[in-house]
Amino acid sequence: MIKSETLGEDWIMGFRKKPGLQKSDPAVIEKMIYALYLLENLAKQKLDFIFKGGTSLILITKESNRFSVDIDICSTVNRNKLEILLANVIQQSEFNSVELDKHRSYENTKIPKAHYSFSYQSHFNTNANYILLDILFQDNIYPEINKLEINTEWLITEEPFLKVATPSANSILGDKFTAFAPNTTGVPYRKGKELEIVKQLFDISMLINEADDYKIVDTSFLRVAIMEIGYRKLSITSFDVLNDIFNTALLIAKREKNKRGGLEKFNEIRTGLLKIQGFIIGSAFRIEKAIEASAKSAWFAMKLKNKNYSPIELYNPKIDVAKIYIENKDYQFLNKLKKANKPAFYYWYKCLEEIGELK
Repeated sequence: MIKSETLGEDWIMGFRKKPGLQKSDPAVIEKMIYALYLLENLAKQKLDFIFKGGTSLILITKESNRFSVDIDICSTVNRNKLEILLANVIQQSEFNSVELDKHRSYENTKIPKAHYSFSYQSHFNTNANYILLDILFQDNIYPEINKLEINTEWLITEEPFLKVATPSANSILGDKFTAFAPNTTGVPYRKGKELEIVKQLFDISMLINEADDYKIVDTSFLRVAIMEIGYRKLSITSFDVLNDIFNTALLIAKREKNKRGGLEKFNEIRTGLLKIQGFIIGSAFRIEKAIEASAKSAWFAMKLKNKNYSPIELYNPKIDVAKIYIENKDYQFLNKLKKANKPAFYYWYKCLEEIGELK
């Protein structure tokens, strides 16, 4: 369980000395710790839920790659029982209050969701501080679920460790693919959500490295895609979602050479890349990395489209790209990546090879 010292200023400032965190805003570190603290308090209430979303990756991958400060869960709990449990959290924890966002919850949304904010007193920020709890009301649709301990380097803990149900890396990757499809089921353009679009790309690129059963990824993707298509009442198929990922990756690779409509979308991606820098831990995620990540994502998406579940070979410097060339005139502009961004060129070559578009 999480010890009370975890919420203290001394622990947070001490943790900030770790590699990759020295320049981080201590208020953001505090916020991430409070998010995990909320997670444990929900588990204490015996609430039946699955912990998903960006913050879940710290438990799923056991790595700290970016800050994520919301708690996303899915559950079938009814509203009355839920709000009793949330009131108990306030009484039994360091949170000050909980408030429902009525405009984005229950009968006021097309998707069966609710949004609650939990306020807390920050050591570093005098403004309103809160952790957002997003709840999707549905049965479990993930093909693989693991029970993971709430025990990470971010927390001072002691036994017994509480466990929460989370999707496996394979399952959450399939889910994330539906979120990085901004023209179909994903985080959309023109909604001021540039940062969220880029977060999905960053997470997918990382999770591809973790995935070890592509059939499970595909099963998860199909289940979530069908659900999201239904919620949005779209006249599309899962193939359209995968094609959206492919086309979005092409848009990123073209950069400023996109035509008018595409250029507007690329500028949103570029804005998201600027915004995400403060959320990345220990590295940077700028345009060249985004081009590489999106190329890798496009290849994986096309493998899912073809039901090709063979493992992908991630780029390494021993792979010689000098002798390979993309002949197809529609994609020849990607050859320029051969010198500027070898990993991205390699992933695009393999992607086009997968769909028979090299020539």
